[in-house]
Amino acid sequence: MARISLDAFEKIMQETIATLPESFDHNLIGGYHVEKDEKFEEDYYIMGEYIEEPYLGSFIVLYYGSFVAVLNDASYDEWVKEIRNTIWHELQHHLESLAGREELARQEEQEYLHNKQKKSLPGPTEVNHKTNILIALVVFILLLIIFLL
Repeated sequence: MARISLDAFEKIMQETIATLPESFDHNLIGGYHVEKDEKFEEDYYIMGEYIEEPYLGSFIVLYYGSFVAVLNDASYDEWVKEIRNTIWHELQHHLESLAGREELARQEEQEYLHNKQKKSLPGPTEVNHKTNILIALVVFILLLIIFLL
């Protein structure tokens, strides 16, 4: 299936929000918004974001463009699942903020650092290539020593 339209995206979001307990929206002053563009930071598409802004209050943003980039031709059911999961994920940030907790934010930070560290480590090909060069150099030096004796 082709990607869903922005209007269909917003409709799924509104239908999902309508199923949430009202108490979960406590102090979510700015409500829920859809940004048409994608949000991309350091090799990651940001699907949604919980924002605490001193003047505008707290609100949740979903980035339609990021969903398009990640899901593009996924099935309608996959789109619905990802939209719902993103809303619940961002809502968890909101509820943790109300409770003075940041477990999810800490977990995301750890995952980000882990992935960043994983990317900075040399891959097996690099290690094998460097190892082969080192072995060749050692063999060359040993042969040189043998011929000089």
